[in-house]
Amino acid sequence: MRKKVAWLLVSSMVALSLIVTSCSTATPVEEGTTQEIKGEVVQKETPKTETEETVEEEKKETEEKVPTHGWLEDSETPTTAIGDPVYGGVINIATATDWQVFDTIRYAGQSHVYGGPVYEKLAIGDWSVDRTVFNFPDDSGKTPEAFSTPLLLASWEFPDPLTIIMNVRPGVMWQDKPPVNGRAFDADDVVWNLERSNESPYIEKTYFDMIESITKIDNMTVEVKLKPPAQPFSQFGLLETDSNHFVPREAVEPESNQTEDWKKVIGTGPFLVDDFVPGSSVRYVRNPNYYRDDERHPGNQLPYVDELQVAIIPELSTRVAAFRTGKTDMIGGLQWKEVQSIQQSNPETLFRSYPANSAIIYRMRNDIPPFTDARVRNAMQMAVDLEAIRDSFYQGQAYSYSPFVTAVHGDIYTPYEDLPESVKNITTYDPEGARALLAEAGYPDGFKTNITYVPTQNPGLAEILQAYLADIGVEAEMKTYDWPTFNSIRLNKQHQGIIQHWNWNSPSPILLLNVFADPTHIFNLSVANDPEFKDLMAEISVEFDYAKRSELVQKADYMTIEKSFYITMPQGLLTNAWHPWLRGYTGECTIGNFQYFQVFARLWVDEQMKSER
Repeated sequence: MRKKVAWLLVSSMVALSLIVTSCSTATPVEEGTTQEIKGEVVQKETPKTETEETVEEEKKETEEKVPTHGWLEDSETPTTAIGDPVYGGVINIATATDWQVFDTIRYAGQSHVYGGPVYEKLAIGDWSVDRTVFNFPDDSGKTPEAFSTPLLLASWEFPDPLTIIMNVRPGVMWQDKPPVNGRAFDADDVVWNLERSNESPYIEKTYFDMIESITKIDNMTVEVKLKPPAQPFSQFGLLETDSNHFVPREAVEPESNQTEDWKKVIGTGPFLVDDFVPGSSVRYVRNPNYYRDDERHPGNQLPYVDELQVAIIPELSTRVAAFRTGKTDMIGGLQWKEVQSIQQSNPETLFRSYPANSAIIYRMRNDIPPFTDARVRNAMQMAVDLEAIRDSFYQGQAYSYSPFVTAVHGDIYTPYEDLPESVKNITTYDPEGARALLAEAGYPDGFKTNITYVPTQNPGLAEILQAYLADIGVEAEMKTYDWPTFNSIRLNKQHQGIIQHWNWNSPSPILLLNVFADPTHIFNLSVANDPEFKDLMAEISVEFDYAKRSELVQKADYMTIEKSFYITMPQGLLTNAWHPWLRGYTGECTIGNFQYFQVFARLWVDEQMKSER
């Protein structure tokens, strides 16, 4: 049986087709220390398990070196190692995704991404943060509250759990284009945009549904009242939500309530849209009246470059070719094989890996025997060799497990090797222990169940789980569906045993953890209904001290694994690559929720180095 599992790991690795994305295109898909990788790839040395030795015997051709990953090692990187900024030049990037509109109100295509250089939000990631502490690793755009700072606001206040005071930043001007013509941004703009989003039938309503009232106090102050009960994540969540890109009311068509004409795309941001050819390209030019200075270099008005040019290139191979030849300055969302290929052709290239937006995990129906028994659920997890899957299926390019508090949450994330024993005992491969738990729970000969999944998502992973379960006597029937059918099954909770699902990099893990506290929640596919966990989440809901709340959130995250509400799996890594002439960059994905292109306002180009390539 172990030989079968080992072969599945190899064959699945060969067939692996992760859903990937570029940080620069930001199409949401799905430890350690970050380092810039130059030249030769370094192979991680790890003790060989029996499974890995079998893999080597049967498929030696898979012994390819893969890039390392982790946090930046040089503490000086954020301020000195990147050099002195210079103005001028052009940054060129490519995206796989086409779009038609820039206004974010309808969630149309990738409007949140491509409107980002122009439209801004109330908050943004703190670009000045030490990258050894937090290095903006999330490709889906989430930046935790601890590493965020006001943008269109000068400050915010939370006088009580149900009140937000928004103090508008003085000196912010709309871009100097008709019909707005460079007027000042004020409290009326905040009120109008919040009300517009609150009334929209298209946007995600998690935070807007919490609004009780929006009131202009004076020309630079807005008060927002929230509905009870108070939620500790709701105040910052409303400030940072991806639905809050601000547009001027003068540029919005009354019939559609959005900006239809790209020539009327006007914001407060560092770039203006200068030209747009749907399906081909967009060119942004420097906003000469931008109000913000470089957080790392006070006194330097942003942006540094004269232009940001984005080409639409759907094929990954063509985007990689454009990067190899220097036609683009960076490329994101790469898997290890693309990284290895680029290192061979362009050894001077810099790389940094980051966690994919989501990880496939498997949820068990906690309300249907035998998964009502935590010992059975624990056995399912203990039957799975997470490190073997990481090393073979993901070729080492993954974190060993995928919790709800992930690496993107910075200081409250726990690397696999540092997990408490109560969690490590469950996530460590122990088939003998798993069989003992099944016997203790009354299933000495195992039992039959099923796995509901979509075969196109990480093909082969569900079959690997099936093989591991068979090794402890659990016979899992495979039930495969296309996405529409699967989606209907999961949302209506029509699965009976185990179902494929995802752990997302949420900006607030509380939102995801809360799912398990409500057995009726549409995404509680485990139908978990655990009194101890519900009490803990209730305690979190009234804790407004960030440090204390973070400790409780971490405890709740551990508990979901200790009680095995789901079977965790490794979380894959993707990689950003950039040429050394792109300066000021250390592989950051985004500096706030859907604020990918704000990064490029803070970078500059060494034109001499680029011309000598």
